[in-house]
Amino acid sequence: MSTPIIHPTEKMAPEQCKMFREVIERMYSTHLDKNQDYSKYNILATGFHGVVTRIWDKTARLMSLAGFNIGTGEYTGEKSAKNESIEDTLIDLANYAVIALILRRNKWGK
Repeated sequence: MSTPIIHPTEKMAPEQCKMFREVIERMYSTHLDKNQDYSKYNILATGFHGVVTRIWDKTARLMSLAGFNIGTGEYTGEKSAKNESIEDTLIDLANYAVIALILRRNKWGK
């Protein structure tokens, strides 16, 4: 049995790499839970443009929660969320980016 090769980044930043894996697992779990609630046509009906719109919606929400006024560019300070935290928004944003890739590769819903 051979010893697994450890990437230099894993040696240099082990906590970062561990957290990266944990975030990806959370993304996947969120994807599975949300995908169970919708049919594949939730994405296929509007296609790539629909996913890009969802990415924009999440980006606008993130900017608002982070304290930026999209209209003026003014920074007013981070806001607390009532329904969806910055972390939840970032997970959704990352998932929509992955969905866009899967969709562009014609594998969504297959």
